[in-house]
Amino acid sequence: MFIVFGLMFSNWAYFWQILLLPFMITILVENKPNNYLITALMPFLATIIFYSLGYFYGAWAVSWLAYLLIPLTAILEGKPVVEIKETDNN
Repeated sequence: MFIVFGLMFSNWAYFWQILLLPFMITILVENKPNNYLITALMPFLATIIFYSLGYFYGAWAVSWLAYLLIPLTAILEGKPVVEIKETDNN
């Protein structure tokens, strides 16, 4: 698909992202409920954001910030490790 679309439309900058689709689809299909779906997809989405901002807007200097979304989503989507238990002080 990548080569066909690239040759047909002569716009290789968009169509390299098709190469990431099989991996993203596998994560979507094989993922179990409540199993950190966004965190699993974020490396691919961050790469797409990084290259898209760089190619199309020339924003290479700030596009690396997209990779900060990976740990940020893991923190936000994660479950607390420490459980606080209330104790009865009576």
